[in-house]
Amino acid sequence: MTTITAPTAEIPPLSPSEILREIANTRQLVVGILVFTNVEVLDFCGPFEVLSVCRLGDLEQNDNITTSPFSVKLIAKTMDPVTTVGGMQVLPRMSIDNLMEKQDPILLDILIVPGGVGTRTLRHDEQVLDFVRYQAARVHILASVCTGSCILAQAGSTVVPDGTVITTHWQTIDLFREWYPRLTIDRNHSVTKNDAGDLYTSAGISAGIDMCFRLIKDVFGEETSQHAAKRMEYTYPKDFQRRIDF
Repeated sequence: MTTITAPTAEIPPLSPSEILREIANTRQLVVGILVFTNVEVLDFCGPFEVLSVCRLGDLEQNDNITTSPFSVKLIAKTMDPVTTVGGMQVLPRMSIDNLMEKQDPILLDILIVPGGVGTRTLRHDEQVLDFVRYQAARVHILASVCTGSCILAQAGSTVVPDGTVITTHWQTIDLFREWYPRLTIDRNHSVTKNDAGDLYTSAGISAGIDMCFRLIKDVFGEETSQHAAKRMEYTYPKDFQRRIDF
């Protein structure tokens, strides 16, 4: 008698956002935001705020009695204070040295690289580029705000593959094309996301806020994302188009 075995359906792999949703059932998602000399303030403070005000569950009741599903930490080359554009001094919570040497037991789920005039120097800093490459192979989502996209691009094709569509500050578009002709710039949207779902980029400065609403939407759903925007009294970016014409 011949036994016929029914074919088993292949289960598609989880997307990065689905993986993060599963992880969030057991612990906070750890988000690292890189800060450096002459980083643009809103580039990192905007994402920090959006992710910090996010709440799950009963959205109208849990604002003040629960914590965010994200634990956001500022990362710098060392633990010394960092001076931003405009002169603000910021204390990092983690250092590249500790993370690279695995002295810090915290693993990142998401890494966000902001921009600012400091990226002109930072894109030639091999320690930072090595850190980005190291984390890109480990985090579930890698993201940039504004000219932080230059750091990701400079880190090479293992971080941002050739032909990837990304975006950046509108004033940097022509220069970006000159530096990184292997990549494609989206001029029309404030946020881009690659097909794999593990790379997000945003346009200039305030667009990092939009990017984090998109990230929350992808991981936890649009209702959760819209509620975070409402809590911030911020107009929700439904179509993620650029907010300015140029």
